[in-house]
Amino acid sequence: MGVRCPGAITRDRLEAVRESDAIVREEFAKNGLQGKVWQYFTVVPDFKSTGIKNGERCFEWPVIIRAVNTRDAMTATVDTAESSRDLKKFHQDEMYYKNSCGHGFSKTGSCLKEWTESRDTTILYDYANQFGVDTTLITVKIAAEGLGQVQVEGKTVPQTYSGKFFAGVAMELYAVPTGGGIFYQWEDGSTDNPRLVAPTDGASYTVSFK
Repeated sequence: MGVRCPGAITRDRLEAVRESDAIVREEFAKNGLQGKVWQYFTVVPDFKSTGIKNGERCFEWPVIIRAVNTRDAMTATVDTAESSRDLKKFHQDEMYYKNSCGHGFSKTGSCLKEWTESRDTTILYDYANQFGVDTTLITVKIAAEGLGQVQVEGKTVPQTYSGKFFAGVAMELYAVPTGGGIFYQWEDGSTDNPRLVAPTDGASYTVSFK
């Protein structure tokens, strides 16, 4: 996460990382590049930038796309002096530097995989403490048919999207026409736009544009 979201990790920056990463992965899959490029992901830096969105000036998080191909992936060894310096600076006994191997901080990174696999539970617990949400996750599908797209809490998602959300948290969906499209209605017949929904696990929301 420190690579994907350097600096202060906030809810809006995490949403920007998720949204941008989903878009990049969708485009890679559409163009037959999934599994052919060694590494690709998005990064949201710790600053905002001025741009144009829907014909208006905006001030939002920029996104950096990193896509790397390699014939021979490599590992790196950290110099002993640099390792000692970093260990003094970053207190490995604190919450975010402990791993799950049962014997404290690992200088060699031998526990990295096990540590990262256990991070989901830890991150959910951190979110619950920070934002007062339930740690239960539900799957929600969101789709747009025709000339338009859907924004979830102000963030645009791919035209066909499935994601994990916190249970018991309402979300705002906004249907945004593009390319001359006109909002028609949601799949359940609702014409509210934007609309506030309280999704349950497996919920699906599809909007139609004329």
